[in-house]
Amino acid sequence: MHKHAKLNTSLTICSLNINRSNAATHTAMNAITKSQNPPFNILLVQESWWEKIHTSYRTVSFMGWQVILPKRPLREREQPQVMAYHRQGANIEITLRNNIITDPDIMILDARRESSDREPTCIINIYNQKALGEHQQAEWTIDRLARVTINHTKPMIITSDWNIRHPDWDDGVSTACPRTRETLKWIKGNGLVICNEPNVPTREDLMGHTSVIDLTFKNVAAMVQMSSEDTMWTHPSAPSPTIML
Repeated sequence: MHKHAKLNTSLTICSLNINRSNAATHTAMNAITKSQNPPFNILLVQESWWEKIHTSYRTVSFMGWQVILPKRPLREREQPQVMAYHRQGANIEITLRNNIITDPDIMILDARRESSDREPTCIINIYNQKALGEHQQAEWTIDRLARVTINHTKPMIITSDWNIRHPDWDDGVSTACPRTRETLKWIKGNGLVICNEPNVPTREDLMGHTSVIDLTFKNVAAMVQMSSEDTMWTHPSAPSPTIML
């Protein structure tokens, strides 16, 4: 378990790419539900499992957990690449901000404890892939997020499968491609800094090759809430970071 940085609130979030696997979703939720150190409140999923059962499409459901889809309604055969689960009875206020963006690859959540007087933390869950946009031109998910006006005064965390590599955090590459440099320019332009410990793999393929593509960033307002005792953990068995908020 690798120490990183933790935000001084009372939420615990795990971010995980489950590669559209029903079995992986069940395995992850079983581990998360049983975990006591830390006890998880929220699971953010990328490349979620979404299949037709009988007459309707659905995802995996779990007793005691509420699923949140990135948008409502979803069109027929529209594949949500991100979703979230939150533990019921955990006294969490969590709001899906479809008034900011409605996208199957991006979800923006406001989250805090019901008893907290803190401003909600904006949590952005994104699966960054290249696909045809609304005008039938290829674009990355981050291009659509970049068109959204971000409130820099509000604590914000962006965690996701970014599908980008950079020598600043991944010693498996010596240079960054133009797409990565462009994305990093947007990240820095929005005052976001990386939370990951450099060169700690977040993904391993079937051939044993590792990479760091699952990344978490925070803004200045989120850093202001940090204390010296806060920690973030990354589980070696999980491909994405676990965030302590």
